[in-house]
Amino acid sequence: MTEEIIGKIKNTTLTLTSKSYNLYFTDRRMIGDLLGGTIGAFIAGGLIGEAIAKRRLEKKGEEAIKEEREPEQILKSHKKNFSVDYGDIANAIVKKKKCIMKFTRRGTIPHTGIRKKVIFVFDKKDKDNVTSILTKVLPGKVVVK
Repeated sequence: MTEEIIGKIKNTTLTLTSKSYNLYFTDRRMIGDLLGGTIGAFIAGGLIGEAIAKRRLEKKGEEAIKEEREPEQILKSHKKNFSVDYGDIANAIVKKKKCIMKFTRRGTIPHTGIRKKVIFVFDKKDKDNVTSILTKVLPGKVVVK
């Protein structure tokens, strides 16, 4: 049986790392596709450098999310891409423009330094999409505030 992508969230930022990801949700797991980070641009060019980097990442994220790729292709496209089984997600809280996920065990997302709690920040106009996807893949584990 093949794994099917049932939802996508573009250009989320993983807090504490300032790295941007497209998130893909399959019938079994969440997959993070690394787009890049802005910390280097901020250090080199301050707020202007960071703003330019964010726009570049948004464009890259738009292009990547339109591609039709299999989950394994996404994971293999960058060594820092990750996947998390839904059983490892204890709950998710969706707020105006961020989603807080708590995991059942430590070290769930490799290459990020995240331990047990993770916050993804998304564009607030995507809140309905984020809520819809998470309630579909994590029934009974999602709280919307």
